[in-house]
Amino acid sequence: MAPWLNEAQVPVQFSYHERQDDGSWRHTEWLAEGWGDPRPGLAHALVEATRDADHVAMYTTFERDRIRELAAAVPELADELAGLQGRLVDLKEVLDGETASLAMVRLMRDGHLLSPEARAAKRAALLAYCESDTRAMLRVLERLDQLSGS
Repeated sequence: MAPWLNEAQVPVQFSYHERQDDGSWRHTEWLAEGWGDPRPGLAHALVEATRDADHVAMYTTFERDRIRELAAAVPELADELAGLQGRLVDLKEVLDGETASLAMVRLMRDGHLLSPEARAAKRAALLAYCESDTRAMLRVLERLDQLSGS
């Protein structure tokens, strides 16, 4: 068994929206493929996606905890991940993504048993779920901007 499987929470997906100078949003997403350790690939993609962000909004401490664990698991990015952790802003508590997490575990474990089309459809559904989650956070941020007069 792969040692990374013994970890309590291993991040396998992220969705990130960044406001552009023209007011539009750039979306970056990443989803693990296969059964190998997803942490190095995710850490590199996350650091690259958030490189220019002054602040990164999140819900609860889940993301902060996973980023801290990523720094330990991917030491060559520890400084960059610590910098990202310092830019996190927690907006509010929300429901956990347990259903999506279970679907991802099943896809990682049994994805090779699915047809390429079925596997692609499940991956697309997980990516869409994660994007909708971050898009909802964007709406909260936009409304906060409106209320503050920014």
